[in-house]
Amino acid sequence: CKSCQKNSQILFPIYFVTCVHTVGFKNLIGLYSRIGGLQQSIVSISVSFNIFPIMSILLKTAHPDQTAGLIDFLQKSGLPNSDLPADLSGFTLAMEGAQIVGSAGMELMGNIGLLRSVAVDESYRNQKLGQQLFEAALEHAQSRQVQKVFLITDSAGPYFEKKGFFKIDRMDTPEVIAQTMQFSMLCPSSAIVMKMDLT
Repeated sequence: CKSCQKNSQILFPIYFVTCVHTVGFKNLIGLYSRIGGLQQSIVSISVSFNIFPIMSILLKTAHPDQTAGLIDFLQKSGLPNSDLPADLSGFTLAMEGAQIVGSAGMELMGNIGLLRSVAVDESYRNQKLGQQLFEAALEHAQSRQVQKVFLITDSAGPYFEKKGFFKIDRMDTPEVIAQTMQFSMLCPSSAIVMKMDLT
């Protein structure tokens, strides 16, 4: 691909033309290991580690001492950050070392949950990291017997529709959600409210 052509170095030989930007690094390593016994190689593959670094990302339950880092991450992601719970309960973070590269939060209000702060650093997208964070938030809700989950968004409606949410009229928003800062102050009045039933 163009990224490989611009800035490349030889990683290892392989028997057909491809690159990690096309098939993904993990898939490529697995493929190469399966054909490693072949004696002949037709071409060599070139990759740039500056463009496609090898990463080790872990999902971790957020801790209160990560509040400042999460605020900074959400601010860069363009999401509300002034109303985070003091203990960050219900939040899952995607970490690469000490760096926050993704987040998802589930605020609980009895049997109702508010999904919020779902974001992935732009450099780490298209790796299903958002899906993993989303699933972690839902698992937290289900473990607390939450029956309905709501979210408020002004741009991610189509994404969450694919996850099983559907749009509702703002007038039908439960009072406990309407009283949150997300609904009443932080999100624009044009933002849509969406709902998912867990029962």
